[in-house]
Amino acid sequence: MADKRKTVKELIADAFAELVTEKPFLEITVTDVIKRADVSRASFYRNFSSTSDVLDYVLDGITATIKDNVLPVISSQDERSWRAFLFRYIYYLIDNNLVNILIQALSMSVPLDRIVYWGRELSLELNPEIIDDKYSLAAKTGLINGVILHWLNGGQKESPEEIVDYLMKYIPLI
Repeated sequence: MADKRKTVKELIADAFAELVTEKPFLEITVTDVIKRADVSRASFYRNFSSTSDVLDYVLDGITATIKDNVLPVISSQDERSWRAFLFRYIYYLIDNNLVNILIQALSMSVPLDRIVYWGRELSLELNPEIIDDKYSLAAKTGLINGVILHWLNGGQKESPEEIVDYLMKYIPLI
């Protein structure tokens, strides 16, 4: 049976994600993180150089998850595939305490570089000679991220279902 315990790196990232729900990123110290993760300072520095490095690690995880899930559906007009992807994305953000991280990172313009980078990376896997492949990825990811980040920043007054329904009005048109 495989050991399902978390690595020190995962414990630190989880502790960081919890702390971001309690106070602004810029106020979180290494001491805060190691106390919450219940790891030594040496363990922290074996895995990360700073709290900014932890933020980068968490954001890289978010973008990798999004990228892995969006490629199979990005060229699709299949409504079920799109709905499934959007629900997975929204609940991934909510279930993993990533909402506050994204909101705070967005205010510092951190995720924009990652979104642009993985968008370019995904575009290379599509046919850049076809105008729909070339620009629909940017249009769809821009729409999805813009709406979801606005929803998260606005306090999530609508349900995830309402957000998915809203997005589905436009996804097939792009």
